[in-house]
Amino acid sequence: MVSQLVHLNCLNKNRYGKGLDTSDIIGTMKPNYKPIVETFDRLASGYAFRGGMEEVNRMTLAPVVAGWKGRILDIGCGAGTLIEKYIRPDMQEVYTVDFSIGMIHETKMRLQTYAGRNLFIVNSVAQSLPFARDSFDAALSVNTLHNMPDWPDIHQALAEMVRVLRPRGKLLVEFRNSNNPYRRRLSIKYDKPSLPQKAFTYSEIAVALEKLGFIIEEGIPLAGETVHANFIGKTLERLRNMKTMTVQNAPRFAILATKGPGFRSFLIGDQVQV
Repeated sequence: MVSQLVHLNCLNKNRYGKGLDTSDIIGTMKPNYKPIVETFDRLASGYAFRGGMEEVNRMTLAPVVAGWKGRILDIGCGAGTLIEKYIRPDMQEVYTVDFSIGMIHETKMRLQTYAGRNLFIVNSVAQSLPFARDSFDAALSVNTLHNMPDWPDIHQALAEMVRVLRPRGKLLVEFRNSNNPYRRRLSIKYDKPSLPQKAFTYSEIAVALEKLGFIIEEGIPLAGETVHANFIGKTLERLRNMKTMTVQNAPRFAILATKGPGFRSFLIGDQVQV
């Protein structure tokens, strides 16, 4: 039986690439990540909020992932609240990565039925994944990438997902939308070193993914932040508003894409002639 918490130095190096001792992961990550890790470790025990628009978004995206088969990579497990909605033991082997030991503990407790069987929880950073090229059939990152310090870090995480995905593997990523006025104000106001709140337009992310070799299949508009005052009324109002929103103006959006044929990942610039 594989340990419920898979330390990288215990992974099969021939299968997953070079191992890494996670006992000192904080000491080896970039300095600007340390306050972010500390924030999520502190928030972990109360992070699994199951109501409001966050739950609506999970219910929107979970069916997409539930239909995937094979080995799946989930970047940023959080408290495991999305994984518990999509995991299918009969058709999936899920590896989830998070840099917060506090969040890993919450996921392990919530999903202990699956942990060590078809769910493996890895303490690592998304910019340096401990897996070999073409290891996964699909990958996702939801409610995670916007919490990285800057665009180069986000881009590196996306590039790592490209590397470990097999050709024609599926990708699902979620972002905050800077085209949405309310979301843009929140990102500006609350973007701090201890908890970044980065936002981008749908077009910016779609273009970046295409340059990395992905083929965009679908954009999915998503709801915004949880509302606490007049909770039920505001939630119902936002659900009604979502019917008229697009990926261009929704508070958040997700992109479903497919990694191109094998050779595309190795090309630099426009080297294909037809």
